[in-house]
Amino acid sequence: MVAITLPVIGGSFNTWGTENNTALTGLANAVTALEDLSETPGNVVSFGAVGDGVADDTAAIQAALDVTRLLYFPPGTYKISAALNVPNNTRIYGSGFRTTTIRQVTANTQCFILATGGDGFQITDMALTTPTLQPNSATNSNAIEFSNCFMSLFARLHISKFATAINLTTGFFASCGFQDIEVNGYSRYAFDLSATSAVSTGSTFQNIYIHNNVSGYLVRDTAYAAIYLQNFSDGLLAQVNIEHGKFSGSALILAGCENPTIVGLHFEGCEPTGAYEGMITVLDQSAPMIFGLQVQNCFIYSTNLSNAPFACVKIEDNCRLTVFGWVVRNNTVTNSQFTNLYNPVNIDNAMIYVQGYRAGTSNGITGRRAGATSKQPIRWWDTYADTLRVGSAADPADGLVGIAIANGTAAPSTNPANGGFLYVEAGALKWRGSAGTVTTIAPA
Repeated sequence: MVAITLPVIGGSFNTWGTENNTALTGLANAVTALEDLSETPGNVVSFGAVGDGVADDTAAIQAALDVTRLLYFPPGTYKISAALNVPNNTRIYGSGFRTTTIRQVTANTQCFILATGGDGFQITDMALTTPTLQPNSATNSNAIEFSNCFMSLFARLHISKFATAINLTTGFFASCGFQDIEVNGYSRYAFDLSATSAVSTGSTFQNIYIHNNVSGYLVRDTAYAAIYLQNFSDGLLAQVNIEHGKFSGSALILAGCENPTIVGLHFEGCEPTGAYEGMITVLDQSAPMIFGLQVQNCFIYSTNLSNAPFACVKIEDNCRLTVFGWVVRNNTVTNSQFTNLYNPVNIDNAMIYVQGYRAGTSNGITGRRAGATSKQPIRWWDTYADTLRVGSAADPADGLVGIAIANGTAAPSTNPANGGFLYVEAGALKWRGSAGTVTTIAPA
C-alpha cells in the first residue's frame, strides 16, 4: 500500500505545494506498482483456483488474467464453465500437458478467447479438454479462438473433444508459431484458419499430430477437415501427421495459399466419407511445395464415395503443385475411380511437378485437358528412368530403357507439311517426309 499525505485546509501556500507534490508522487508510485504486478509471474492458486476438477475455477482464473500478464497453472485439473478472456500480451503456461488440464464443462463454449488485434500471446504446456466430444453444430466450441493475432506462440498442447481445436474467427494471423500440438477428438476442424478475409504470412506449424479416434482405438470419428488454411502465404508446415479419422471434406485444404512449404506430410488410417475429391485439396491459385508426402493404410470405400472420382491430391486450375518424394502404399481401395492426382476440370493453366513418385501399378495420375471428354493420363518426368510407351505395352524386360511404339493401323496417306511423320508399320520403323518419300529406318 502507498501512503499519500494530503494538505490541510488553511495551511500555508508552501505546505499546499509540498503536499501536492507528495500526493502526486505517491499516486505515480501506486500506478507503477500495478504495472509491476501485471509483469510479475502469477499463480492461479494464489487467486483462489483449486484445480481439483470439482470446484468451478472460472472466476478465479479470470481474476488472475485481469491483473497479470504471466500466469502459471500448477499441476491439477481446472474446471471452467465459461470462456476465459485473455488480454493482449499474456503468457499462460502449465506444468505439462499430462499434469495441467483446463476442462471446459459448458457445451458449445470456448476455452480461451484472445483479445482481438493482440500480440505476444503464449499458451503452452497444458491440456485443454471437454467432458464429451462436441458435435459439429457446436460452432463456439473452440479450445483457442483468436482474430488479428501477431507474433504469438502455442506450444506443447494436448487438445481434445472440442468441435474445433484452434480457430481464427476473422482477420489475419502473422508470424505465429504452432508447435508440438496433439489434437485428438474434433468434429469440425483441428485447425480452422479459413475465416472470412483470413490472411496469414510467415507462420509455422511444427510437429503437429492430429487423430480422431477419441471414441475408441478402432473407431474413426468424423470431422469436416483436419487443417483448413486460407490465404496462408510464405508459411511452413513441418512434420504434420493426420491419422485415424473420417472426413466429409478433405483432410487438408489449401485455398489461396501462396508458396507454403510443407516438409513431412503423413496420412495414415484416414477414411473420406464425402465426395470432396481429394485427401488434399489445392484450390484458388494455391502453390504448395511438398517435400515428403506419404499416404498409407487409408480406406477409400466406394460405399462412402459412390465411386465418384477421388484422389490423394485434387488440384484445380490456376494452381501449382510441386512434390519431391511421394509414397502411396497399403491402402484399402474399393472405389473404382480412385487415383493419386486428379483435377475435376480442365487444367490448362495449372503446373504440376512430381519427382520421386512411388506407388502401385494402378491408381496412377489422371486429369482432364481441353477438349477431352474423360480423364486422361498425365505423364511426368522424374529421376527414375523408364520406358516411354506410345500406344504400346512392349517391354524388353531386361532393364533397358527405350521408346515403345505401337504398329499403326494404316500407313499415312498424305504428306506432312513442313516436316515429317515417324511411325511403325508391321514392326518396321519408317519415316515419311513432306515430299512423300517413305524411308525404312529399321526393319522389323
